[in-house]
Amino acid sequence: MKRLLFLIALAAVVVHAGDFGAGRQIYVSGKGGQPIAATMAGSTELPASMLPCVNCHGADGRGTTEGGVVASNITWDELTKPYRAATPNGRRRPAYNEKTLRRAIAEGIDSAGNPLHAAMPRYAMTDGDFAALAAYLQLLGRESVPGVTETAVRIGTIVPDNPAGSEMAAVLSACFAEAGEIHGRRLTLEVVQPSALQDNPPFALAAGITDAAAEEAVERAGIPLVLPVSLRGDASAENRQRFYLHPGLEDQLRGLLRFSGVKRAAILAGSGEMAAVARRAAGDEVAIAERADDSTAVVFLDPDAKLASIPVQGTSPLLFLGNLLPADFFKEAPAYGSRIRVALTTTPADLTGIAEYRAFAARHSITGPQIASQLSAYAAAKALVHALKLSGRTLTRDGLRASLESLYEFDTGVTPPLTFGRGRRTAVPRVHVATVDARGNLAPAGTFQTND
Repeated sequence: MKRLLFLIALAAVVVHAGDFGAGRQIYVSGKGGQPIAATMAGSTELPASMLPCVNCHGADGRGTTEGGVVASNITWDELTKPYRAATPNGRRRPAYNEKTLRRAIAEGIDSAGNPLHAAMPRYAMTDGDFAALAAYLQLLGRESVPGVTETAVRIGTIVPDNPAGSEMAAVLSACFAEAGEIHGRRLTLEVVQPSALQDNPPFALAAGITDAAAEEAVERAGIPLVLPVSLRGDASAENRQRFYLHPGLEDQLRGLLRFSGVKRAAILAGSGEMAAVARRAAGDEVAIAERADDSTAVVFLDPDAKLASIPVQGTSPLLFLGNLLPADFFKEAPAYGSRIRVALTTTPADLTGIAEYRAFAARHSITGPQIASQLSAYAAAKALVHALKLSGRTLTRDGLRASLESLYEFDTGVTPPLTFGRGRRTAVPRVHVATVDARGNLAPAGTFQTND
């Protein structure tokens, strides 16, 4: 009877909530309607976003094993078995009810009154967030996998509405077409908007250029994303979904400022968001100047800015990110000589498969001047396709993340070899610095790491 009453109570919550979205967000990201705190035995309090349930219990709730610790199966059928169920350590316990489930989550005490393993965090949350999480546990393990059918896997991309975005989408679509069927399923591509990720999400996302808000939307939706480069990169401990091929623009700029010994800089940024990137990268080490002079470095973060607008005479450094070179760069750069410093994530030596890419582009009639965008989409697609093959026929987002984490020295032919890991979301944390010679060619000037 108690179990029946508990189910009825939770059903009322579901009807009120309209869907399981709030509970799923708590389970996947640790974020509820109010801040949720997590405490490990003998440790200080942390945000639950650093210790979400999904990390140990998995996307299907059936638990994982790591470091000799076995996380319990917390699917609804397992929690509410009418007989005394066996726990991973061999103890037996009765079915959970509303009171004992809340106690297990908040205090780490199971339905038999025994303490749970010390590795199980204790979560402090509101009654509303607990009800949402408990409601979601009813569905856990029985959800259909978004974007996956018996015959197809839907991959999304978020690209800007400009020629670079169109070329990236064309490369992705062609890569997926050439991949053919993967474990009996073909890959399809859909250009999506961040606002649509909750309503009809794809299985995964690839390439594209996102802003910080879009990346946060991807994280909330729990969608794996393979992204060539980000504004911020892997600076956040809460990053679970995002896999970056290269360091974020903020990390690149911070390293370039340090490499160049800059203490004062003027910023040419094409948007408020890029200006914010510059301010974060400068931190307390670099003063931001209103205008450039000969004692002030100039940072170009706007592809529409003109290098020729800067006087040729001078000694102050001119700093660029290879992703954001202005259109007149190679025409004007020789006149500025060694003043120029460019951060590059890929060098000509890394382009071992450029002939293969050119043949691929010719087969699919992919043209256009945005070759860097094309190559980044190509590399992201190759990494994603390989990870999907590793994931097997039983496709889950958890399985895809694990496959991406297993990539080691993966050769795309157009980037340095890619290596991810559970604690490594930037595949190549190394950045090269180049200057410009008298003929306008990029010349090596050094390297730096962004994970120091």
